[in-house]
Amino acid sequence: CSSPSPLQRTMIQVAVLWSLVVHVVAEGGESGSQSVGGSVVIQTHPTHLSTQTRVTDPVCKGGRTVMELARFCVAETAKEMESVPDSLPRISFKVTPRAGAKVTLFLVSSEDASYHKLIADGKAITSCKPLIEGSRAVVQPSDLITGARSLTGSVPHMWHVVALDCSSPSSCPSVRESEVNFFHPNSDGSEVACTAGALSWEGMTYQLAHSLDSLSLRSVLQVGGVSELGVVLLFLTSATAAVCGALFLLWGRREGDHKKREIHYYCLFTATITSLSYLAMATGSGVSILRKEPGGMWRYSDPRLATQGLPGVQNPLFSKAYSEREIYPIFSPRYVDRLLCTPLLLLCLSSLLRLPPDTLKLLLFLSTCMVACLFAATLITDSSRYAFFFVSCAFYLALSGVLRGEVTRASEGALRGTKRLFMRLRGITVTTCALYLVAWILCEGAKAVSSDLTIILYASIDTTARLLFGLTLLRNAKAAAGGAAPSGRARS
Repeated sequence: CSSPSPLQRTMIQVAVLWSLVVHVVAEGGESGSQSVGGSVVIQTHPTHLSTQTRVTDPVCKGGRTVMELARFCVAETAKEMESVPDSLPRISFKVTPRAGAKVTLFLVSSEDASYHKLIADGKAITSCKPLIEGSRAVVQPSDLITGARSLTGSVPHMWHVVALDCSSPSSCPSVRESEVNFFHPNSDGSEVACTAGALSWEGMTYQLAHSLDSLSLRSVLQVGGVSELGVVLLFLTSATAAVCGALFLLWGRREGDHKKREIHYYCLFTATITSLSYLAMATGSGVSILRKEPGGMWRYSDPRLATQGLPGVQNPLFSKAYSEREIYPIFSPRYVDRLLCTPLLLLCLSSLLRLPPDTLKLLLFLSTCMVACLFAATLITDSSRYAFFFVSCAFYLALSGVLRGEVTRASEGALRGTKRLFMRLRGITVTTCALYLVAWILCEGAKAVSSDLTIILYASIDTTARLLFGLTLLRNAKAAAGGAAPSGRARS
């Protein structure tokens, strides 16, 4: 049994609203009241983490002899929370029976053995003994019934506070007033998480409408921190790389020479990875949102404060001032793409010259560290990110030095056409890696350019680094397949 996903919770909002007796979500103690059979139910929210239910002159409903005073949904609790008792959900209650009444209070979970008899049925009760044994907590009669209890659970489940007159279980207990406080630090206090399976026709209708709306053009073009133009540019870059990948595959399948086919496939791999990474960014996958603090610092956005909620269900934590702060998107797929593609480009260069294994391993190590450090600098929001940026620059200088040194010396023994091709590809690789560092300073580092301009800038560099590299390689496929000269000296 697992807790419902956020998407599931979204789809069943309408279906569960009917089950809320009184649910007014507001800040600063706004309240709601309801009169039921002569009793008055008032539910308030003193804070966004607590819910108070007060009932005056409560009554039993539907011929039941069990009086329900409050019910609430306890979300799943992490094991780490159990080591800090103050962070756990908890309930406190104060029940005032009428003079001379003998009222026993039961705290019942949907997992308890007494749940069906007390909650689902509530009739034909002849003895309290089995109910006391099967309940989570029981408070014996007194003039003023008070208590508190922390609550835990691996899955969301309902809890009920009910009263019963054990001296006369066939009659409704006599209670003047009750007050139940529910502290819920890990949820919004609603019953949504516990009623995920209660789908009604209204809920399914809402689910269908929500699904169709998510397929509309307007929804497809909505990515946090990116304008519709920026999303279109991401889709276009993905489509361009996909078309190039398809061409590389077709040309490669037609090649009879094994070496030339291998070169085509290297280009196919890089184009495909680029297309998939831009598709992920265009659909909002792996996108993190930063918000600018009043002091100028950038912090990861808290969706609990930035999201208003769903139709008919207001988010009590929403802050309009917070949602209006400047935002900036961070695209993780961009760096996963570079972690995979940069080594592939270096493997292409290695295949031209048949580099020694130790030199190839050094190139792959330097390129991976360069991208990984830049990725770390992007994810860090404080000033320490520049330390990782300068380390990335150091790895770039080392990579450039190896390409201009050891690898260039290895090209001296290659055919003249192969050497000329290597020099072009080396220039593309070294230049685009340097451009990535410059772009990082302007975009993720200083955040001096808009998200749309960032997309244009990186798309231009990626197109040059991957597609231009591949097309240049394939235009000179004959030279690329030639490799080193047998004599170890350059030949015409």
